[in-house]
Amino acid sequence: MQEELVSASDKGHAAAQASAARADREIDDWTLKAVALFAEYASRSFDPFLTEEARVFAESHGLPNPPDGRAWGHVAKRCQRDGLTVSAGFGSAKSSNGSPKVLWKRKPNE
Repeated sequence: MQEELVSASDKGHAAAQASAARADREIDDWTLKAVALFAEYASRSFDPFLTEEARVFAESHGLPNPPDGRAWGHVAKRCQRDGLTVSAGFGSAKSSNGSPKVLWKRKPNE
């Protein structure tokens, strides 16, 4: 069962990465701009937030929607890998019919 979960997670990350690559092909530097805006939102937020909240912030600052919304998964994970954010549990996402999604917060100063 654990192997199936890892495999599904790996497939999800691969799909998110492919979606981000497509966004970059269709919209100049989409991923770089999205990462910067996600990180900016995290730096302004004192409460844990969902990716969809950072997405709304990015859109309000002029970032176009990617061709495939899964690109935002790549952005969130990249911010985590870059040490800008950390996961903070799970919350219900409106964009996914209330299914649980990762909550993010800015990485605490060490």
